[in-house]
Amino acid sequence: MLFGSWKKKAVETMLAELAAVGIALRPGVGPEQIFVEHPRAAVEQGGFELLLAVMGDEQFDPKTFAILDPLSDDVWHFDTEAIEDHGSYKRIVENCLRLTGEELRVESIEDYIDVDNTIAWVSLSINGQTRRVDLKVNDDWVDPAIFDHVQAWLGEAGSRRRFAAQGLGQDLLLICKQPEQIGAINRATGLHFKEHLNI
Repeated sequence: MLFGSWKKKAVETMLAELAAVGIALRPGVGPEQIFVEHPRAAVEQGGFELLLAVMGDEQFDPKTFAILDPLSDDVWHFDTEAIEDHGSYKRIVENCLRLTGEELRVESIEDYIDVDNTIAWVSLSINGQTRRVDLKVNDDWVDPAIFDHVQAWLGEAGSRRRFAAQGLGQDLLLICKQPEQIGAINRATGLHFKEHLNI
């Protein structure tokens, strides 16, 4: 993960600036939850990059061992080396759907992953129609074509939203906003979210 250097801002200031361009904490999530695993000083030193990464990290329930949604439904912090077994692509699609603000709805999602035999596919039901996508296997790296497919389905649903990513090395920040919002987010944060994902 790469974090740039800039004039430090208080977390509350950054949250307000992000909310103004369409990136907010989920209802019921308070700013204090940002500091559960990351000290305030570290987040403020890391600026918008680190704050968005924390907001977009999937949470982990130590009692149930369940993976929970990130602190925000507007950003996802994603490790591109994440294809391990059945369920990996399903979780990717579920997170993409969450970012669309329900502008793309899927009735069901299934996937199959066999890294040893280089087999990976995702099957979805959209408006009663089944869509199956075969994906390339490259060890545990994600096939970026999955994002192209979800983007195409989102367009078919009539949405103007576009997926855009800010690379952080092996991982990335992913958002799904209308083009003018993506520009506003870049201006507010100094980051460079791009519609063409470079994985």
